[in-house]
Amino acid sequence: TERAREMELRVLRLATGSGNVAIHRVCAKLGFHRLAAFAPYAAEALREGTPPLMVLNETHYGAIMNWLGRSSLFRAGAGLFAQGWTWQELTGKKMHSLLGAGQVVGLPKPDGSVAAFAILGLGGSMGDPQDGVQVGYADGEWQSLEPLALALRGLAAASTPPKVSLML
Repeated sequence: TERAREMELRVLRLATGSGNVAIHRVCAKLGFHRLAAFAPYAAEALREGTPPLMVLNETHYGAIMNWLGRSSLFRAGAGLFAQGWTWQELTGKKMHSLLGAGQVVGLPKPDGSVAAFAILGLGGSMGDPQDGVQVGYADGEWQSLEPLALALRGLAAASTPPKVSLML
């Protein structure tokens, strides 16, 4: 933490396993406090019967940021999303970057709007399935979250290994 002060960093975050009690004690002694608790989930790919996903772009930016502004899940997660075990603040600037990189996918509604969306990890973008599909954040209308999970499992069918993993 001393080095962080020297570098004039505003925030220093550390992600640990929820069962790692020893490191939690050390972190508390160093002045860290818990922002949120997340758990890893994984599922095998589904090859058939999954809803379609679309890659979202800048035209979806306003709707996504509006959703995040109202989301209890986003607030509970302290406004963070995962990139592996690295947690980052999901700012408007970061969302622009993720949309531009094709790392945000959505479950479309019949009217073309988005019912639910997911931020794909660095190894899980639509064009680079090297580590399976990794999801750093997922949110949306409650009745659309199960179809979103199924759609992500369908996306994983084209990845190696054929699985999807996420932190919630």
